[in-house]
Amino acid sequence: MIKSALMFTNSKIHFIILSENQHKNSFNEKLSEWQSLLKDKFTFKVMPLIFPTDNALEWRKLFKPCAAQRLFLPSVLSDIDSVLYVDTDTLFLSPVETVWDHFDLMNSSQIAALAPEHEDPNVGWYNRFARHPYYGKLGVNSGVMLMNLTRMRAFKWVEYVIPIYKKYKLKITWGDQDIINIIFHFHPDKLYIYSCRYNYRPDHCMYMNVCKQAEFQLGSDLYYDFYMPLETYVELAIETNCGHIKNAYLMNIKKYVDVIKENG
Repeated sequence: MIKSALMFTNSKIHFIILSENQHKNSFNEKLSEWQSLLKDKFTFKVMPLIFPTDNALEWRKLFKPCAAQRLFLPSVLSDIDSVLYVDTDTLFLSPVETVWDHFDLMNSSQIAALAPEHEDPNVGWYNRFARHPYYGKLGVNSGVMLMNLTRMRAFKWVEYVIPIYKKYKLKITWGDQDIINIIFHFHPDKLYIYSCRYNYRPDHCMYMNVCKQAEFQLGSDLYYDFYMPLETYVELAIETNCGHIKNAYLMNIKKYVDVIKENG
């Protein structure tokens, strides 16, 4: 995820990694190596996981290990104004700025931005199975989330989280994402919705992840060592559900690779 963000960005990025203590040294070592390789194109900070002292272990295990940390970012990152939160299995196929720019499109009451969980009600999870309130008609997915932390603190976000969890804990399936859906169900005016293209997931092509990731070493040639191997993998999957929409993976990448090549 970090590699893909760095490959396409035209801006200097500051990464905040919240990690278990046993992984802290590994993050510092590898990111320092990349920082030297890319001539300080980015900065980073590795922080420990911080959960409410009341039931900390329960929060840590909610849905996936430590996924609930995003619920508490307004208080954990008390000196930060805004962040783009992304799950670790996210890959950027265009500059991270294309997502960040949506901060400028949010109105003054909106505190966060998310993409819909589904596009088709016939296969939607929330509208068919949820036993709790959720945002809109199909719910939202929390994997790529713009968070205006200043506004979230003013909204008293964290103060909503704990009582909602206590009330619905026996009815939620997707942990922290369900809690986010419940909050925005009751406060829909606080949420900005952007297109699913900013949070494109395997279930958007029949729930099958068939596009193998191409390995890429930072500093290598973006066209020959990243784009061409990826194009080959996608061509091999042409007869699969995801392979039929290969341009969803390749179009943006090719666009920005061409720009980089033209600029030398």
